Parts: sequence; C-alpha cells; structure tokens
Amino acid sequence: MATAVQPPPVQALVPAPHKSVKTPWHELETDDARRKANKKLFEHFAVHKAGGLKMLDEAEVSRQRGVVWEMIKEVGNSLMDGRELANITLPIQLFEAKSFLEKMTEGWAYAPTYLTRAALTHDPLERFKNVITFVVAGIHLTPAFRKPFNPILGETYQARLSDGTEIYCEQTTHHPPASNWQVIGPNNLYHYHGRGLCSASARGNTLKGYQHGLNVVEFGDGTKITWTLPTLAICGALFGERTQHYEGALNFRDEKNKLSCDLVFNAEALGFLKSLVSKQKKPCDYMRGEITRLSDHHVEEKKKKKKEDKEMVCLVEGSWLTHLDFAGTRYWDVERDLPLLIAPVDDAILPSDCRYREDLVALLENDIPRGKECKLMLEERQRYDERLRTAHSKKGSPSKKKGKEEIILVVKEREPVPPPEEKKPADLAFSHPPPEKPRKNTHTKHPKAKSI
Repeated sequence: MATAVQPPPVQALVPAPHKSVKTPWHELETDDARRKANKKLFEHFAVHKAGGLKMLDEAEVSRQRGVVWEMIKEVGNSLMDGRELANITLPIQLFEAKSFLEKMTEGWAYAPTYLTRAALTHDPLERFKNVITFVVAGIHLTPAFRKPFNPILGETYQARLSDGTEIYCEQTTHHPPASNWQVIGPNNLYHYHGRGLCSASARGNTLKGYQHGLNVVEFGDGTKITWTLPTLAICGALFGERTQHYEGALNFRDEKNKLSCDLVFNAEALGFLKSLVSKQKKPCDYMRGEITRLSDHHVEEKKKKKKEDKEMVCLVEGSWLTHLDFAGTRYWDVERDLPLLIAPVDDAILPSDCRYREDLVALLENDIPRGKECKLMLEERQRYDERLRTAHSKKGSPSKKKGKEEIILVVKEREPVPPPEEKKPADLAFSHPPPEKPRKNTHTKHPKAKSI
C-alpha cells in the first residue's frame, strides 16, 4: 500500500504578504504615483498590432508551453479538444500567487469614480452611462500572464478602497465552481453584487475563459442595472504569439427606466472568407453598441409578441484598452482617468481568507516542491468533503416508483464512505478535520404512504 503524502509542517496562521500592494494609499494620492502603479500592471504586456494584448515575456511563455506539452503527453490530445478544464488538475507552475477571488476584484478599481457618480445623479441615462463606463474601464486592469488559484469551497476575501468602499467575496459552490460577491459603496451609495460560475475550455491553440451569471448594481431610488460579461480568449497556447482579447458582448439592462445596451467586442470582425481577401479596419479591442430605450408602446405590445419598438438614444464606441465615448463625449480615457488602489483588509481577517492558503504562500516564497504538496492536499481534501456531502444528500431523499404517484421516504441511513487510507489528506491549518465515522444504527423502513 502506498504511503499517504504528508504535508509540510503547518505554521501559525499568518496571512501571506500581499505583494500586489506595493505602495500605501497616502503615497498614491498624486496622479503621477497612480499612473506609475497603473503602468506596473502591464509590465508583461504590450498592445498588439491587431488589437488586444501581447505577452512580452518569451521565457515565461516557453516555460508554460513546456508544462502544457507535458500534460498533453500524460492525458492525450483530449486536453485541447474543447473539453471543460475546470475539473483538470493543473501543475502549480502555471499559477500566479493569487486566488481568483482576489483577481476578480482588480476590475472594480473604478467603483469610487463611476459608481459613486452614478449614485449621485438623478438622470437615469447618465447613471446608465456611468455604470457602463465602470465595467468597460475595469476590463483593462485584469490581464494575467498566469492562472489564479481556483478558490476552495468556503474560501473568502475582503478588501476596501480608499474612499471607504467595502468588498466581500466567497466561494459558494464546488461543482460547478461559483463565487459570490458584494461591493458596498461609502454611506451605502450603491450595492454591487452578483454570482459568477467560472469555466474554461481549450481548443487547438486557443484557451477560452467564461464567467456566467448576472452582475447587479442597485441604487437608493430602486434602480437596478444588470449586465453579463464577455468571453476571454487567449491565443498562442501552444505556438505563435501569446495574445489576449475578448469576444461576445456586454449586455446591460435597466428595466425600471427601459434602457438597454449591447456593447459588442471586435465589432468589425471579418468572417473567415472575407479575411482572406480583406484587411480588418478596426483592431479587435474595438467595441461598439447603442443605448436604446423601449417605448411605452413596446412594453405593452411585448406581451403580445409583436415587433419591438426601440428608440435609439446614443452611439457607444471605444476600446477596452484606451477609451469609451458616448455620442462623441469621452467618459473614460486610460491616460486621464486613473483607477484607485484596492487593498486587502488587514484587520479582522477571517480564517477562511484566501491569503491563508498554504499553496499560495509557498508559491509566493518560490517554494515549488512545498507548493505542490500543499496543492495536492487541498485537492484531496476537497474531494473527500465532496464525497461526504454526496453521501449526506442521499440520506432521506424521496424517491418515486414508476407508474405510481406515491412517495416512499427512505430513512435508512447510509454510512459515508471514507477515502482510501493512502489518499486520505492530512489535516491542514485552515481546514476542518474529517468527521468521525458514525456508528452503525439499525433502522426500520416506514410503511408505504397511502395514495390519495
């Protein structure tokens, strides 16, 4: 029997140093300092001639490709045939020392600027424009040259911005992996919340990342604006230039004020045949859409499934890398409008905070062997906990007999099956120990319920 892999000695609960926050708030108040911090985010990228971002670190790209080719040798070409990647264990060498919970907050750094502005205006159209600007401006802050860690069920992250905005995130489901969040503005000016189900796939030389789910921001007068996110595409996974761009659209809706906007990415993309004979005029980071208002007539007729009656309000266009214009008026400019700093909470940190993760801490310390061991332990712990939840969910579950309406309650408990001894994970500092094996009980089945 193989011996169980033992984790490294568990140290005291001390959160990992937050290396992404290099400068305290009081030193980032000047525009020059904030501009330098913003440019630091793109030290690994440059704008590609065809649009989107190109990764500059060729040594890092080569190293990542070597790891991917080794994986293909082990699991076969099925890795790159479009299958879901969320359930595949990836080597720690492909990860950056951040949890996805922390990573997704980076795109919210414009909340104090645009969501506050949206909350203070009484014009529904201006509010709608500022919410759109908040989302688009934040996209350019989220490029990653490595993959963030998948959060563990129950993992949390708390952060705040210098204006008092509070951020709370938690991983709420394991399969499918879903994260919930809420962002509360100063003095409750706005409440931004949502739930994102993340997935990824690989096909050929391209990786794609998806975040399904509705984003919602609510204001004091009852206005609720929702939107969905586009698809991230990473080209050059195995060969060629490594680039990043977005596909699809941002779909915004304000049902109360009958406003909508579908902002299309790569809005002037050519089809395959046209691209053979023509050159695309706009880069792939170009985006275009229209804000429309549904007429009162349309709202009534919609129930009768008649033709839509929309009023075009204004044109929206720009680039998620540089700017955004509404009817020719620039609302966001990457050089002019700078994001604020998002910093993790340093006081009252929950034990479930992602900065306690031992694999993340080991990676920050560049201790790859220890990081591999800790990552393996966490994955085994999650599988074990999932088996316990599955076994528990089967207890007392109602079942139907074919052809009959009666319901039989199965009350005889099934004992949860513990994992094999050689794979049973050792206890980690921030994980709960597995429950003791329950003693056997003798149960009798209840008589069948009579049909009514």
